[in-house]
Parts: sequence; C-alpha cells; structure tokens
Amino acid sequence: MGFRKIQKNYGKTIIDVVDTVDSSLKDYEVAWIKFRRGKLVTMSKGESVPIMVRKVLTQADSGISHLRFHGHGYPGCQGIAMGNRPSSNPYDCISNKNFDIVRSMLKLLTEKFAIDAKVNLMGCNVAQGQAGSNLLTRLAKLWGVPVTAGINTQFAGTPKVSLEKYSENAVLTHEGPTRTFYP
Repeated sequence: MGFRKIQKNYGKTIIDVVDTVDSSLKDYEVAWIKFRRGKLVTMSKGESVPIMVRKVLTQADSGISHLRFHGHGYPGCQGIAMGNRPSSNPYDCISNKNFDIVRSMLKLLTEKFAIDAKVNLMGCNVAQGQAGSNLLTRLAKLWGVPVTAGINTQFAGTPKVSLEKYSENAVLTHEGPTRTFYP
C-alpha cells in the first residue's frame, strides 16, 4: 500500500485505547490520559475489536495523527479487552492468530489516519520475535502508517507513583528497545 497521499489536513487527533479489564491500567493509565487531556477510548470486559473500531471512529473527527493501544501483550498480540491473560474470545486482542478474522474491521480505521499518522502498541513483548514482526508488518501494510511496539516488558502502568511526580512520557512512550514497521 505504501505511505498515504499528501492530504490538506495533517492529523490533529491523538487517541489512546485502554484495556480497562486490568484495574491497574484502568486506575493509572486512564487517569494519566485524562490528566493530559487526550481522547480516550476505554475497553471493558466482553468488548471486542468491532466495538473498539466503532469507538475510535467516533473520536477521530480531524484525522488520527497518533493511535496508542494500552493493554497487556505477548509476542504477536496486543490486548484491547483481555486483561492480563489471553482468553478464548478471539476479538479481545489484535494478534496474528485472529488477524484474518479482525482484518476487515481494522481496515475501517485506514481512511481516518492522517498523512503524519503513527500507531503504538504499548503492551509488553508485542514486537518480540517472528510473531511480533509478523503482526507489525501486517498492521503497517493494512493501515498504511508506521506501527511501533516494544520488544520487552513495558512498565507504564505503575500506580504507586503520583501523576505529578511520574515522568510525563511514562504512559505515552515505550521502555527499552522497540521495533517499527513501515507500510
């Protein structure tokens, strides 16, 4: 697909999707995103990729410049409503295992990405190994934007530190090495 054609309007919308099935993510990451006044999409137990796509589309009024997924992960999988462990629900994450099932739903986001858009998968180990490479490649090609994920454990959801004292980038960037795949 390659990079998108230049559009008149660059993206101005930053959207954070947070898996609130895990209370530590709900309590800390949601609080931090609200503190930063970002557009927030929360995902609860039983919700799924189709619901997430619908929620993101309703927030994407001016073209998405940055879309971040906060949730647990493992190599080749980014949780969106799975809490801290995989479930039998094929729609509670974005992964290599369910990609063919959720591909058409995820494709609906493609036209909402601005020319300067990027996606970050913030779960632990998502970019690790061949499974990580496969997922990032598939998403970058589908969306036509760079997709980045961490190779190792991500520590952003540390609720013991107050918002005022914690680094302002803690929830918004990766810890340690990352991999970025381009369309």
